Amino acid sequence: MQTTISLEAELQYRLNSSQLSLANDPATAIPRMRHFAWFGHSNILLNHCWYLQQLQQTEQATEARRQAYMAACHAFGYVEEYEYYRALLNCFQHALFSGNAAAADEWATSLQKSQQPDQYHCKLYFLPFFRPLATIWLGNTLDLNPYRTSLDKIASTKATYYPSGTMAALQAIAAGDALSAAAALDEILIYHAKKAAKAGSFVYNAPVGFVCRTATLLCITALWRGLELKPLLTKHRDTLKLMPQDLPHRTELSPKCRFILPVDYIPDELLAPWQQQRLATSSPTNDSK
Repeated sequence: MQTTISLEAELQYRLNSSQLSLANDPATAIPRMRHFAWFGHSNILLNHCWYLQQLQQTEQATEARRQAYMAACHAFGYVEEYEYYRALLNCFQHALFSGNAAAADEWATSLQKSQQPDQYHCKLYFLPFFRPLATIWLGNTLDLNPYRTSLDKIASTKATYYPSGTMAALQAIAAGDALSAAAALDEILIYHAKKAAKAGSFVYNAPVGFVCRTATLLCITALWRGLELKPLLTKHRDTLKLMPQDLPHRTELSPKCRFILPVDYIPDELLAPWQQQRLATSSPTNDSK
């Protein structure tokens, strides 16, 4: 039995597994489940594009990110009131991950203006991060006071996507303070790295752990407002020792089999579209006026 497996072989296995999941067409789900089917499909596609990128299939990865955004939009089309904010936030983040500036503007504006009741309790988990992020994205004046208590509470939980450093990063990016923003992002990345390396954690051994979505969304938004933060960071790279996927069912592998995965928690390919758009426009802030 194998006690080691090459990184390429493991990534290819995971890519094949995600392709099997993507073979399920969300459009065939019963009507009341189509929102959930498309929502799940959007995030499977996002995971899928990470594997494609690692295997140097760059064009396919870019297309997968575009399809992930479209799947998120389909999910929003079937949303019911209970899931409204969760679906809206999903569209906003997929627009950012796919490099779609026009869509990001539209979803950020919808998020700022929406008065829908929050039946999913997103204010306890997501809205205190995404509403300020949308404010910064649109170049509006940020007032964090309505979100401070919620962000502090979220940061204090054991399993969170918005740990200590999140509020400071939002505030620093809004103020155009690159050094303070980078220090806050490194604090987020230290927390994320600990969770990504801990067996059984909520981000362990999956693309949601291999990419720090919070730090990446903050870096994308900072780029859009004229700040390039990644060169200032010191904690975005890591090396993880992980179990192969589906290990108990892969009889050719020893139960002790492990592989080594180098990761960049803020992938260049997610920043690249925004760096290119930044170079193509003199000032996003002025152009948006």
